[in-house]
This record gives sequence, structure tokens and C-alpha cells, in this order.
Amino acid sequence: MLSLSKLEKNYGEQELFHDVSLQFPERGVVGLVGPNGAGKSTLMRIVMGAESPDAGEVIKSRGLKLAFLGQEVETYNGGKVLETVLAGFADVLNLEHRMEELALQSSAAADNLPQLLAEMSAVQEAFERVDGYSIVERAKTLLHGLGFGDDDIAADMEELSGGWRMRVVLAQLLLQRPDVLLLDEPTNHLDIDAILWLEQFLKTYEGLVILTSHDRAFLDGMCDYICAFEFDTLRLERGNYTQYETALAARMELAEKDVAVKQREKERLERFVERFKAKASKARQAQSRAKQIEKMEIPDIKNPRPPRMHIPLKETPRAPRVIAEFKHVSKRFEDKNIFDDIDWRLERGQKVAVVGPNGAGKTTMLRLLTSDLPTDDGAVERADAVEMAYFAQHHLEALDPDKTLMETMFKDYPESTIGEVRGALGAFLFSGDDVNKKIRVLSGGERARVSLARVFFRPRNLLVLDEPTNHLDMGSIEVLGDVLKKYTGTVVAVSHDRSFLNRFVDHVVDLHPGKFITYPGNMDDYQWHWRQRQAASQSLPPPQAVESKATADKPMAPEKSGGGDDFKARKRVRAEFKKCVRELAAAEAQTANVKETLRDPTLASDHDRLWQAQKDFEAAKKREADLMAEWEKLVDAGTALGLDLLTESA
Repeated sequence: MLSLSKLEKNYGEQELFHDVSLQFPERGVVGLVGPNGAGKSTLMRIVMGAESPDAGEVIKSRGLKLAFLGQEVETYNGGKVLETVLAGFADVLNLEHRMEELALQSSAAADNLPQLLAEMSAVQEAFERVDGYSIVERAKTLLHGLGFGDDDIAADMEELSGGWRMRVVLAQLLLQRPDVLLLDEPTNHLDIDAILWLEQFLKTYEGLVILTSHDRAFLDGMCDYICAFEFDTLRLERGNYTQYETALAARMELAEKDVAVKQREKERLERFVERFKAKASKARQAQSRAKQIEKMEIPDIKNPRPPRMHIPLKETPRAPRVIAEFKHVSKRFEDKNIFDDIDWRLERGQKVAVVGPNGAGKTTMLRLLTSDLPTDDGAVERADAVEMAYFAQHHLEALDPDKTLMETMFKDYPESTIGEVRGALGAFLFSGDDVNKKIRVLSGGERARVSLARVFFRPRNLLVLDEPTNHLDMGSIEVLGDVLKKYTGTVVAVSHDRSFLNRFVDHVVDLHPGKFITYPGNMDDYQWHWRQRQAASQSLPPPQAVESKATADKPMAPEKSGGGDDFKARKRVRAEFKKCVRELAAAEAQTANVKETLRDPTLASDHDRLWQAQKDFEAAKKREADLMAEWEKLVDAGTALGLDLLTESA
């Protein structure tokens, strides 16, 4: 059992939470949500005992085992990756090391070989008794799932970046299988493949998981409960994040109606008092009404959702049909081959997500596209009429800490007026004296909003965005995604946030070592491909679409029994493919329409409409998935007949 009793925490004059009492479920996944600065990380540290509350207590069952993954990880000064994951199993690790030592000694021994073999047998039996082989294999499986290759598992911890060290610590905690696992932003350093794997792992976790995340898709896919900082307290309710938001909107509407009713009643009483207070026959009644007014309490409703930025969209400059083209592009870093003979074309109006494991070349691809990085072979040709804005992953470090927000904007746009700059910053929630703050005093989220203000200040027809959602709260992420959906230009974006990408992308480029594959559709479509790939085999490549020349296995031409038969077959496949593409586009539009209907807050109070909308959504998604499966079969059939249907339909 894990519960909170009358918990309070303050930082100076800021009250984080007050009189919080609740009991967590024994198992399941709880999403801890709330605006930045509400106290989510602080609450986790209090539960772990790493920080003390100002009042109240955390009640834990005797022997309850807890583990915590924070947003920062300690520096490791030695040790291998696998050893670090097994750190909580010292007996297993010691026995494994002893077996390795005995194996080396026995290979060189002559006189005492029988004794060494006898000891080796005894150590091996002890290793099996503590389930050593199973634990080591589980550790390796966890590391593989989080993106480590076999060579990486043997690497030194001090060679890893902070993000990869965080993955090692996560694997260490998952291996220990605590009763309560607390994860503070676990997806921050994970690529989409690793996030999808973590979702599958945690769905079958036997204990209680409490986690925070700004990734809406992760919260929706994972959570059995939502624990929300709401109206100065903490509220626990069953369901995922979208279901919580629907219920919150209904509660807000009821609260606002209640306040409106009370305000109208107060105003009626005030009018009565004002009208009859001087009239002797009504003086007693007026006095009674005045006392009623004094006793009336009209609550001040504080919206638990923070204010959202507003990104103004200006008319996009006209762009040519082909924005940019990769022609036989290769790129290497020392002895690592990132791209080899890649051909790729970016067309006007496309919204492209670039996904893949860390180190696969996502940022490299964006830097090649923006000419921030030269190719080793081949060329990246960008049309002359393209006006581009580039949001680089290191944008926070690129800001001058000693400049104010106004100075930062004027540095990029010296011809602008003070009113234009103030208006642009105001759209990103910087008002009044905020514009005179220095960059150094801003939080990570505030710096991210400044950088976005720089990107959207002047209209462009190509936006290249490398992890634009890092440090943004969930509301800001949703606003940015919705704006990119309305944006009429071309977008190429790298992000690990599937919900954000799903709001606007229509193509996905999947980068894996030696692979460059494009899929039509959004992240739901890509996730379907990913699950198909996982179900088939870890060793099989994803379903073929457009692949690097260097790695694609060209299909053998079918044997010719008669030219007429092949011609008819190709004609039939082409016709069926065009029909499938049309039906798939219609199905995607239907799914989007039903999804928009589900966002209607009035559904929360109309169960029949809600049930029907959910039923319609499932039917639309099934239709879309069936058509996507048919689309893949037709692509494969065309390939077998020597057709490149993807290029023909481009």
C-alpha cells in the first residue's frame, strides 16, 4: 500500500500543494500530470524519501520496494554497461566474473586443471541456483529493447552520453522489478522505437508505475489512472489522459455555471438592497438580504491548465513543386557510414516526420537539407525560391545569455518595429516587463518559446525542426502541432513525441542503420508498420517502400511465360493501387473527422453519443488499417512485376 496523508509542500512563498490525501492503486500505470512547476518531480522525491514534506506523511506498507528514475543521472566513473544494469545483483555478477576467471585459468593450466574444473563446476551450479543465466539474459533483453546493440552492452559507462546513461539506469530499475516504479519524464531521452518498446514492457508490469511525461500519446497508451494537480490539490481518477481531459472540461463547465448562477443571485440581492434600503416598510427585508450577501461565497475558479501560446500564421511565400532533392547522397563520420547513395525528394506542402533510433542520422539528415553540413558524395539540391527557417536541436545553447528577449529578436530582425517584436513575443506568452528579461534567467520551456518566436516571426515556405517540443509543456506542444497542420508550407521535423507528429505529418522517413525508408501516412500508420515488424521477427526489415540503393535487394524479374500476361497483370495492379490510394485517403479523412468529434467536451455528459463516436472511431481505424495492408500487398505485387508504384504515384 502507498498513500499520502495531508501532504503539504512550499518553496518560499510559493505553495506547491496543500492538504493532499489519496491512496494509490496496488498495480497499474498512474500518469502524474500538471503544468510545469506544479510540483510533479517534487512529489516523486517526497514519495521516495529523498525530500521531506512541510506537513503530512507518506504511508508505505512494510517491505514495500520503490525505485526512482529522475530527469538527471549521476556521472559514472567506470564500469561496463551490463555490469551497471546488474549492479543490484552483486552475487550474480561476482559468480559470472569468477566463471570467466576460471575459464581463462583452465585454458592455460596443466598441473591443477582437475581442481580448476571442479571449482568451475561448483561456481556454475551456484550461478544456476541464483537464476544467473536468466537474470543476465533479462538484462540484455532490456538493453536491446532500449536501443543498445551487442557491442554497446560491453562499452564503458563513461563513454556514453547523458541520454544513453539514462537508458542504462532505466534498464537497471526495470530489472529489479520494484513494487513501485517512479519514472520522471522517462521518454525524454528515448527515440520512438524505444518508447514503443517501453510501452509494451510497462503494460505487463506486475507492480505500480507512477510516471510523468509531456508525451500525450505515451500517456494515452499507458495510463490506467491519471493523478492530476487540479484546483490546488491532487486528484486521482481512472482512465488515460484524453479521458481525464474530457472529464476536466466537464467539471470546468459545471464549476463555471455554478459561479455564474451564484453571481446572478448576488447581483439580484444587491439590486434589492439598493432599491429598498431607505424604504421603512422594506428595511428589514433589505437588511436580511444584505446579510445573505455577506455570507455568500463565490469561488475563484483557477483553471488547472496553463495559458496557451498563440502562433500567428502569415501567408506563406509561393514555393516550387520540388523543394529539395537528395541525389546519390553519402555521409560518413570517421569510420561510421550514416548515409550511402541516398535518393530522396521533398515536395511542396509535404509534412514529413524523420524517425529512427538515436545515432541513425536524423539530425544529420536535417543538417544536410539545410546545407549546415556538406555531403561526402552526391548533392543536396534546394530550389532557389525556398525560404527556410531552421530550429536546431542546440537552439537553447545558441541563444546569447546576456541579451534580453527584445535584443534577441532585433538581432535577427533589425528592420522590425518595437510593436511588431512585442506582438510576436506576446503570442508566445511574454508580456509586459518579461520582454526585458535576460535569456540566462529563463527556464528551458521559456527559451524554447523564444526560439519558436524567432522561427515564426517572418513567413517561410520551409520549416526544418529538430526536436522543437523539448522543454515545452503539453499545451504548447498541442498548439505547435495544430499550427503546423494549418501551415501551407513544407515541414520536415524530428521529434520523439508521436502525438505531436500525428497532428500534422503525412509522410514518415524511417532511418535505421543501412536503411532509408519512406511511408505515406501519419505516426499511427508508422506504428502499425512497427508492430508488424516486431511481430514478424526482430531480424526482418520493415515492409519495403522506398529504400537506399546501397541496401535494397532488387527483386528478380519474373519468368516470362507470355508478354501479354505480364502486361495485363501490371495494368490490373496499377488500377487496383490507384483505387486503394483513393480509398485510403478517404479513410484517413474519415478517421480524422471522427477523432475531431471525440474532442467535443459535450460528449462527456452524453454517454450514447460518446459510445457511438468511439464505435465509429474504431470502425474508421479498422478500415484504414485494412486498406494500408492492401496497399502494402499491392506495392509488393508491383515490385514482383517490375513496377515501382510509389514513384509512379508521386
